[in-house]
Amino acid sequence: MEVLVAKKTENCINCYFCQFMINCDQKGCTGCGQCIVACPNNARVTQKVERDKKIQLTVDGKKVEVPERITILKALEILGYTISHHPEQSGQVFAPCKIGGCGACSVLVNSSLKPSCITKVEEGMEISTEPAQIVTHEPIRLANNFEAYQGGIIGAPEIRTQQVTEFAFFAQGCNLRCPACHNWHITFSTTGRYLTPRQAAKKMESGRKHYEVSKVAVSGGEAALNRPWLTQFVREFRVICADRETRLQLDTNASILTPDYIDELYAVGVSDISPDVKGLYPETYMKITGLDDLELAKLCVETTWRAVEHLLKNYSDKMFIVLAIPYHEEFISLEEMREIAQKIYELNPQTCISLIDYMPAFRCRDLEFSDVDNMEKVHQLFLDSGLHKVLWQTGDELPQAVDPEDILLFNTDNY
Repeated sequence: MEVLVAKKTENCINCYFCQFMINCDQKGCTGCGQCIVACPNNARVTQKVERDKKIQLTVDGKKVEVPERITILKALEILGYTISHHPEQSGQVFAPCKIGGCGACSVLVNSSLKPSCITKVEEGMEISTEPAQIVTHEPIRLANNFEAYQGGIIGAPEIRTQQVTEFAFFAQGCNLRCPACHNWHITFSTTGRYLTPRQAAKKMESGRKHYEVSKVAVSGGEAALNRPWLTQFVREFRVICADRETRLQLDTNASILTPDYIDELYAVGVSDISPDVKGLYPETYMKITGLDDLELAKLCVETTWRAVEHLLKNYSDKMFIVLAIPYHEEFISLEEMREIAQKIYELNPQTCISLIDYMPAFRCRDLEFSDVDNMEKVHQLFLDSGLHKVLWQTGDELPQAVDPEDILLFNTDNY
């Protein structure tokens, strides 16, 4: 049978990310694609190879044969299982990140939960995809980036205080492939330990207590991909957190954030949320996110805007909401930014906005910062739309507002 594996090209610059920052045993490619997604220089590509040798597995109680040295996810696909990459797609296995970070595609392997997208099939494995069996185990995801930092405005990290104000967790794994991803070294790294929600909640509370802060944040990557994990994590944290007034913030690309998911996150204890709005049209979204599937891009755009509408119409007086809107002329036009501003104004003119410049990073290391005049044009068109709680930043410039006192508009005290 023909299967896909990874191949190194002449673009390799020996950065060694694929050797030290991804979960690969280097003993025979399974075609999982981690190294292809993670390579900052596009130095890995797929190639087809023949795999004649078969191994035997038991999948959901049935004896089956599949090619050796492939992932469980690929084996399931070969066996006719349907794979989905968005909650609104039908599928027996939900695999949004496909690189082992989020754990959403996990199945039971010899009675232990394993991410199917990167776990290699082995002779005699017993695999279960049955939801009724999987939910009896605590969900898992990669959770290794806990750190304290001098916090500021959501979506405007350069506004700093002199002391640590937040303790944060940055999730690994993402369903998007943004060529200018500024957190790519975390997003596409798959090394480290898989944690249950309870283990992660204990680490978060330990860090919060150590630094004596009353704010924690969950960012990424995309933390929302594994819904059972995230909702249980928030619930567990709220139970063990000694400070009942602690605020819990979620940064999200909102691409799978359905209204019922938002309702659940609020119910379990998310108090602050900052969705990224990456364009209004699927074609723009594909350029920004690196997705090459138009139908999936359409789903992500529609879901993002439904999430924004649901938040602004139903949670503006319950949660602290800041829409983070990245901009760069290489990815999106001023006219589309104007349409975005108008759409947000029509939903809720009191919305807090943070305009952020795409920075040179990952596969766009030659990208230039937008100049100050250009960012001010974007800022002005948002003001002209009627929105007035708008900050912006670019390069080494600190976030700007119409007036320095406008920063006080971004205040969680009233939520």
